[in-house]
Amino acid sequence: TATTTTPIVRNISTCSDLQNMSDDVYSTYNLTGDIDCTETANWDNGKGFMPVGTFDRPFVGTINGQGHKITNLKMVRNNAPGGLLAFANGATIKNLKLDGGLIDHSQTDGFDLSIFNGETLDQLPIAGSFVGVGAGVTLDNVETNIPVYTSRIFGLSGGLIGGVTSNYFIGSIYYSAPTTITNAKSNGYVEGYIAGGVYALAVPVFMINQDFSQDNVENSRVVLDNVQRTGDTKCTQICAGAMAASGMQVDVNNFTNSGSVITNLTDTGTVFDRESGDIAHLCSFQSAGGISAVQLMFPLSINNSTNTGKIQSTSYTQKSIC
Repeated sequence: TATTTTPIVRNISTCSDLQNMSDDVYSTYNLTGDIDCTETANWDNGKGFMPVGTFDRPFVGTINGQGHKITNLKMVRNNAPGGLLAFANGATIKNLKLDGGLIDHSQTDGFDLSIFNGETLDQLPIAGSFVGVGAGVTLDNVETNIPVYTSRIFGLSGGLIGGVTSNYFIGSIYYSAPTTITNAKSNGYVEGYIAGGVYALAVPVFMINQDFSQDNVENSRVVLDNVQRTGDTKCTQICAGAMAASGMQVDVNNFTNSGSVITNLTDTGTVFDRESGDIAHLCSFQSAGGISAVQLMFPLSINNSTNTGKIQSTSYTQKSIC
């Protein structure tokens, strides 16, 4: 006889309840009212809220704001993914607004470049207000006003999600699913090495492990419908846009951007040269777009969408590593 498991539903009424989601990344969480997280500014010696979920234990449940908002959520977490959720696989966030606060992953002191010899994302400065790194995530009826900052070196900043992928495990079961963002507003300022008003970078895992099965390819996409971007977006190295860079199919419907999109590589902009081992200036690979800055290999479909924001790209290079 087949057995079914009923998801556990938990109520959230305090900021401590939000933090305690780390103890159970599988349940459904319902906000019972607005939550003021001003206290997080003093948590953990000023580091604030610890994003929920890890690379090995991502959040896979549901957060239902039920029309409520979380205010003044602060996190200053360097060299690790950040947002309300750090890592999320197949998770859903809906009916929730994030208002005020700060997500700052911009410090680069002591940055451990050895992480590029491994396969973990745990130490990378990737941040979005709702999700740092998301695979097959659903965002519906959400809004954010939180500014997001990440490092000038390898930092990925997204208004809603930092990094997007499509293939993931829950336990021992493998899934391949699109990321869907609907009825969303992204209003906060976003700045990073790669910066996106909605998300910074989308790369399917099968591109890395070379598993080009039909299921992987068909489900490796991002779907946006009825999304508004009003905040300004600034890239300090590579590219900036509502979707800064995508290596999977992207379907955009009913999207508007009214915020400025700026790429600004100056003589203080640096990136690691893996061949020489030096910190060097990046060549002038600067792209800016009101909707998309860089689309690689896979189709980009844009329907009934507009950009009215300022677009600007300037660069300076002293040493090319291209």
